[in-house]
Amino acid sequence: MSKKYFTEIKVKRPNFLGDGEWELADLNVVNVIFGKNGSGKSQILRKIREKNQDYFYASPERAGDISFDVNIMNTQMTERGRAKSRNSNLATNYRQEAVSRIHVMYMTIADAVTRGEEVPKLEEAEDLLNTLLPDFSFKMVPKSPPYVLTRVSDEQPVTSSTNLSSGEAEVLSLAMDLLTTAVIWQVSKQDQRVLLIDEPDTHLHPDLQVSLAQFLIALSRMFNCQLLISTHSTTLLSALGYAGGDDVSVLFFKNLKAPQKFCKFGPELSTLSACLGGHALMGPVFGAPITLVEGDDDYRLWTHVSRGEVIKKGFAVLPCNGDQIKDYQKSLERIFGSLRSSTEPCGFVILDGDKGVPTHTDQAHVKYLQLKCHEAENLFLTDEVLAKLGFTWDSAKKKLVEEASNYGSKKDLIIKACELDRKDGDFKTVINEIAQILDEKNIFWPVRVGKILGKEKPVGQLAHFLGAEVVSLFWT
Repeated sequence: MSKKYFTEIKVKRPNFLGDGEWELADLNVVNVIFGKNGSGKSQILRKIREKNQDYFYASPERAGDISFDVNIMNTQMTERGRAKSRNSNLATNYRQEAVSRIHVMYMTIADAVTRGEEVPKLEEAEDLLNTLLPDFSFKMVPKSPPYVLTRVSDEQPVTSSTNLSSGEAEVLSLAMDLLTTAVIWQVSKQDQRVLLIDEPDTHLHPDLQVSLAQFLIALSRMFNCQLLISTHSTTLLSALGYAGGDDVSVLFFKNLKAPQKFCKFGPELSTLSACLGGHALMGPVFGAPITLVEGDDDYRLWTHVSRGEVIKKGFAVLPCNGDQIKDYQKSLERIFGSLRSSTEPCGFVILDGDKGVPTHTDQAHVKYLQLKCHEAENLFLTDEVLAKLGFTWDSAKKKLVEEASNYGSKKDLIIKACELDRKDGDFKTVINEIAQILDEKNIFWPVRVGKILGKEKPVGQLAHFLGAEVVSLFWT
């Protein structure tokens, strides 16, 4: 359960930003300080950390390699040492600090075990980090180097930042930095767990920013941390609000205004921030459609589709919850109605096949589409996707029955799923287990389906499940 350690802030404003004090109120569990470059976002986070060095500051310029250095590890042994290494925006050994702290984490855990205390399960922490980079497998180990990073596609180990893209290296080191700190705090029973995260979106494309937002919210809840995050990314802002709900508030920061209050990230702000993001709004204005989908899994699937090589044009994907998708459609219809002269659709809503399509609503700019199968989960079970995994439906069912007993209470559900119609059956409750059994690389099923759809125009059963209208609109 997440916690608010403080709800108000009062810290000194530097002379070069106007002197006086910054006064912020109504802080939440996760707090986004949103503002342009040079507005003072980084300064206020560092001033908060100076006031209480038990808080942890992640700087925006995160340099170095993902290597282990015992000398750097020694500076990470205490809160004061960690604070001293983060006195400016530039942290030249940031990535080595994050890696080296894994050793500190293991030492802290060992001391706690010696005292007979309960310690967190590192597998859960690793699973959390692995959600960020599904193309890699990350595991922490109590040796040097203190981690094993493997590329899923070829099972080759990755030991240097040179083998990663700048975004991958950035998000991996940031995740290690925050995760090891949170674990150490939990083991040592830290009283106040406050993470100050400065521009975490640096070098990250929108999809990875969304994954990072989901990671940060999960981290806050898993380790009971309060977060202050500075950014000027509308993508990250929207994703944090979507993932964190009532736990998220935002401050549209103005340097000289006092006092300033954070406001809850409610439905209206959620809609506006998503639509006003440059990648989301300007795409439809210049011809690339915006697409609303239902939930996180559909979002991941269609985001990978949108980056595919055989797609007619790129499109921005926004996730919605249940009937909320109708409110989003209405809001976008009004916005685009005031921006565009063309009445050709510039946006779409993709509904599951079991949902009814609204007919008594304007659809001049944002049109409703519907899958011909029950829902997106059914796409994983099509002949074309199964063939990529080396199965037919018959051989897949045999494999599922053989492995079902390994899944405890889900055993009977997995076996019953083999009797369902692949097009109209409801596989939602067991799709993750089915994917784990059939996909030896254990790639998250929406990512697997999305990448297949992005590389080849759907044919056969896969095209039939999607529906002719959906295929004709998105694929060349």
